[in-house]
Amino acid sequence: MTVRPRSSLPLATLGPLLALLAASCEREPLDCTRLAPGDLALSEIRGEQSAEDSGGQWIELYNTTDAAIELSGVTLRLLKLDGSGEAEIRIRDLGLKVGPGEYAVLGRFDAASAPSHIDYAFADDFDSDLYPDAVIEVIACAAVVDRVVYHNLPQAGTLAFDGGRALTAEANDDEAAWCTDDRLQGTSYWGTPGESNATCD
Repeated sequence: MTVRPRSSLPLATLGPLLALLAASCEREPLDCTRLAPGDLALSEIRGEQSAEDSGGQWIELYNTTDAAIELSGVTLRLLKLDGSGEAEIRIRDLGLKVGPGEYAVLGRFDAASAPSHIDYAFADDFDSDLYPDAVIEVIACAAVVDRVVYHNLPQAGTLAFDGGRALTAEANDDEAAWCTDDRLQGTSYWGTPGESNATCD
């Protein structure tokens, strides 16, 4: 039996191909973060604003546990309620953690231009406006950690979970527990990125 080489490509050709394959994998995390359902909970969403400002569009996550959570590999899946669009935002920062009882803010910015209230910039994954009516799923190692359905994302302010209630992945299923934070701060409606939310009236 004649043993044939697996590839007849010369090494000069294989070298650039291998380099290209390696480069294409650089943005992927080495592993996913294993979380239990409810370890992270969606807490606030800021969509496209009717008046342009520097606050940007962002999604906030809350660590409901008593330990720090490594966010590398965690994915946010966004689906329009009418089925006309979907997107995935995957956290690729191997050093990004959120402490117990603390918040992480994921913003639609380039990494180089993200303001101080943004912990992770996701414009490389999703550079469109956040959907006004959608489902957001927080996924870790293919398991759904939290899931929220929302309607009518405000264009002046944020959609925020009621700061007067204990935030859990079960409590935020109740659409009545969310309200618009349209308190004017300076010239913009900032919401509370990275902080606990105001109480809904």
